[in-house]
Amino acid sequence: HPNGQWCKKVLGKPHYFGTDLEKALKRWSEDKDHLLAGRVPPTRVNGAATVVELANLFDDRCKRRVASGKMSQRSADDYKPTIKRFIELVGASCQPGSLTPLDFADIEDRLFEPIKRTEGLRSGSFGRTVERRSSVTVAGDVRRIRAFLKWCHNSKLIPLPSFGEDFSPTSLKVADRQAAKQPRKDIAA
Repeated sequence: HPNGQWCKKVLGKPHYFGTDLEKALKRWSEDKDHLLAGRVPPTRVNGAATVVELANLFDDRCKRRVASGKMSQRSADDYKPTIKRFIELVGASCQPGSLTPLDFADIEDRLFEPIKRTEGLRSGSFGRTVERRSSVTVAGDVRRIRAFLKWCHNSKLIPLPSFGEDFSPTSLKVADRQAAKQPRKDIAA
């Protein structure tokens, strides 16, 4: 290209790959399949995909599964806030392959922290404020995070994450014990 970079026009749009020929050829070979399919190629940090890029790919996959009838819209909607919370906990530039079992244990502990509620139009906040999220809610989040990372591994995007013993959903026995400690509800919400 006249600006000094190697360029390739794909589907009517120019794509630039830098000034070094070898690096440009390497980038072209990595991004070629995405570009020819009309998708934006994922940006890589040290050669590995970030959590945000994987989340976007997973969201596209959920939309396709909902459209084909293989997944309910409710299930797809449940993944979004969980993965958003996961990204907030680990950081947008985190590479899931770099997480250790101790990191996953810390993530589960932090999932119990309450979510900051947003202010409503007429003051007040959306949702109720809690001191600590319930173990059943966190167990659902853990299941969805594990499913998301397992899909990433099965799609050959990341190495198999090592979750460790501490990053597992709460058992029903523990959940029932915690529910029994709650005061009796005479009137529904």
